Amino acid sequence: MYEDSLKGFYTWLKDTNLNSNLASEMTQNALIRRIAPIVEQRVFDVSGKSMVKAEKLLTPGNVSVFRLDEIKNSMVERILVFHVINKIASVKLRDYKNDFPPVMFLIDEAHNFFPRYLHDQQEKAYVYRAIRLMERATKEGRKFKLRLEFSTQSPEDLHPSVIKTVNTITLFGCTSVQASNLKKVINLPINASELTTLPSREAIVFSRENSSLPIKILVPWPLLTHPLSKS
Repeated sequence: MYEDSLKGFYTWLKDTNLNSNLASEMTQNALIRRIAPIVEQRVFDVSGKSMVKAEKLLTPGNVSVFRLDEIKNSMVERILVFHVINKIASVKLRDYKNDFPPVMFLIDEAHNFFPRYLHDQQEKAYVYRAIRLMERATKEGRKFKLRLEFSTQSPEDLHPSVIKTVNTITLFGCTSVQASNLKKVINLPINASELTTLPSREAIVFSRENSSLPIKILVPWPLLTHPLSKS
């Protein structure tokens, strides 16, 4: 038997010759490869404080930032991001008495968490489950005052199901290559050349329900602390 932990199971799995009637060697090796990065990143089975409860995060005037820059494994990043989305959505989508304030959940670099291209079947199944959760949150979130926002510089790499759920789209200036890729996934209400010449801090906002009336806005604060190059 093995220690009652993910690391214990991983160690047991590596050191055990499984009966071929239970699992093939190929299946065993696939499980080892899948679990190894999660064990190495110490996502589970670690001492310390437990994750902050979603109810504590949902306080008026509160801004919570989940930094992932120290995590080097994309699968581990997705586990954490999907866990946070699930925690907050599960609270807000049952908030019939308005016990919690309106919430805007911003997912930066969303194409990393909801990628268009997935080559691993197990990873694909996991991401699809997360997409179904996200679809429910976007459809039901309005009546519970939950807003999901997806930010990406590579919309062509974002899963089509995510793009379909988005109602209001904000476009900032981009390169000609980015504009060309954008046209492949979104019906632009403006000429792509307008995006390549859009001044810094200006943006085009439009709704799918009213795409014939795009609005140009001025963002009143700098978006970046470093110069933006369109070359």
